[in-house]
Amino acid sequence: MKSDNLKQLRLSYLKIAQELPFPDSSDENWKYTKLDNYLDIKGAILQGSEASDTTKGLEVYGSGVNYRVYSMEEAAEKGFLKALPAEGEVLRYSPDALVRALFTRGVYVKVDGIDNSVGREDESKGVLHITLNNMRKDEAEEYLFYWIIVEIEAGSELVLIVETKNTHKYFGEIDIFAGEKSKLHYVSIDDTESGGFHRKRRVITAAEDAVINTHTAAMGGGDFREELEFIANAPGVKAELNKAYIGEGNSNKDFVTLQLHKDREVYSNLLILGALGDTSSGNFTGTIYIERDAQKADAYQLSRTLLFSEEAHAKTAPRLEILADDVKCTHGASLGGIDKEDLFYLMSRGISESDAKVMAAQGFFGKFIDSVPDTEAGQIIRDRFHKSLARICR
Repeated sequence: MKSDNLKQLRLSYLKIAQELPFPDSSDENWKYTKLDNYLDIKGAILQGSEASDTTKGLEVYGSGVNYRVYSMEEAAEKGFLKALPAEGEVLRYSPDALVRALFTRGVYVKVDGIDNSVGREDESKGVLHITLNNMRKDEAEEYLFYWIIVEIEAGSELVLIVETKNTHKYFGEIDIFAGEKSKLHYVSIDDTESGGFHRKRRVITAAEDAVINTHTAAMGGGDFREELEFIANAPGVKAELNKAYIGEGNSNKDFVTLQLHKDREVYSNLLILGALGDTSSGNFTGTIYIERDAQKADAYQLSRTLLFSEEAHAKTAPRLEILADDVKCTHGASLGGIDKEDLFYLMSRGISESDAKVMAAQGFFGKFIDSVPDTEAGQIIRDRFHKSLARICR
């Protein structure tokens, strides 16, 4: 279905992409990213942006939850895309808008907190899966762009699992809107193979008294950049933002986060755990921004990284920007290897050094994996982390 509304939307984003700044290494948010992955993106406009079916290659399925999946063409015709946040809040760099202009894969999902079958309000609680596993790209295309939007209505509770596995160059935008008193448990599993690159940007906008819990797991020998913007637009929002990653080969894992408190009594806590081997690198740039009216803010961020190679390296750059005067904000970071006493204890039980390192690293990630809300997703992360750790600890 051809949509004139979607075409006009694409053109408007294309115009914005030409006006916004392009990523530059002098920018704190980009100084640790391999910009080579972006250098040719300016030529991606030549690919065009027409797609006969934006849902092709995307799988969306759920259980125990009321939801409706729209193609982006349908969403544009129904006016859903016009209800997105102000462009200044979510579009800061040229690639942010370019993905929205050139995407060839995309869905708009509405999770409904009202059980119409019984004619009364009821909490919508269940699991929704969205998978993008090695979507086949056209041979003429250098990049694959996708845009996913999930709207969670007031009072709903949802476990959202987004899984990707790719060998190509993926550029994705995921916008999540959590309504009043909704509960979101978000699990992201990203496996980028050697030679591939995945730039994934998520914007989570939370309404009053929403509860957000996220788990991001990244692995593989390819480069991966994840940008998370958590925006608390109303009071009473609570968010636990958890990330874990493993770097192997010569891969670069790059994480940029923003915890934006715009109203009072908002709590956000970010934890990022990393394990690096071979010649890989891991970078974290995190900003806590407390606006003037966001009194009684409670915000934290902590980064912990294990190094399994003398050639692996990590960088951490936490930032606090606080305009309110009644707040609690802290940050911390640690970097090092496996505790020698732990290794000695395991090896004294007849376990080889490499297996002991794997076991110790599994313990390092254990709490993160055990807290994943869906057992199937948790097992996938556990299995893939074990294989990655076995490679970097060999």
